[in-house]
Amino acid sequence: MKIPRAHALAIRGLCVHAALLSTLLMATLDARAGTLAFSDYCNSEGKNCSIQYSGRIVKTDIEKLRKALKDAESRPNFNRQIHLNSKGGDLNAALEIGKLIRTHDLTTVVLDECFSSCVIAFAGGVWRSAVVEAFGVPFAKIGIHRPFSTGQATSVAERRKEFGILAELVKTFLREGGVSERLWEDMVRIPPEHMRLLSQEEALDYGLVGKDPAYADYVDSQEARRYGLSKTEYLKRKAMLKELCDSDLQVLSDRTGKSLARCREDVFRGRFP
Repeated sequence: MKIPRAHALAIRGLCVHAALLSTLLMATLDARAGTLAFSDYCNSEGKNCSIQYSGRIVKTDIEKLRKALKDAESRPNFNRQIHLNSKGGDLNAALEIGKLIRTHDLTTVVLDECFSSCVIAFAGGVWRSAVVEAFGVPFAKIGIHRPFSTGQATSVAERRKEFGILAELVKTFLREGGVSERLWEDMVRIPPEHMRLLSQEEALDYGLVGKDPAYADYVDSQEARRYGLSKTEYLKRKAMLKELCDSDLQVLSDRTGKSLARCREDVFRGRFP
């Protein structure tokens, strides 16, 4: 991961005037430059197209993502997903990309690997997935380690200040998305020459995979309003979905002639199967 030099950073509403931040890089750099585009990765019917992002994360990717989002959101087949495949790169860029992802309410998906600063971008998703059983992968590779500096700090105190500023930036970003600050704390304990792969259980425990709690609650409120239900009644019916609808789709269709989506709609409309 790397973070470019900056003269001042706003942290929790306070203006922090600090020495220039040294360049921080991930231990294993991907030689490819970042590639970012609204891709032809769609289903067989040409629907559910996503934004694909692979390679090393660089600063110019921020503007590329803005343009890709403008293009994607003008198309009816955009599924509001961004698929990540990166070994990391520029940490500041990853933070900005994560913020863009969060602002646009995108789902982040890792189909192969997401290491180092890529994990920060991944955390920007309002719904974060790394379980890709449809592709024969039970859980994608998510790896963390501590960033290291290629700059020349004049003292240990200066380097400690830099890491303190960096920690506040990253932890604030994680916390706002419902991800535990422990992720950063554990990240900096892994030497930069090593990589710790997270298990599915660890990723769940950090809150790294799953839904952003604030976004999930917002969606529940919107859906309750759409169905004309109180929030309490909506959540009660939502809890019934697993028992009534989340059986095998083919079996459900064969037995009732209904699709899974139709079953869910019926439950919320009070037409219980």
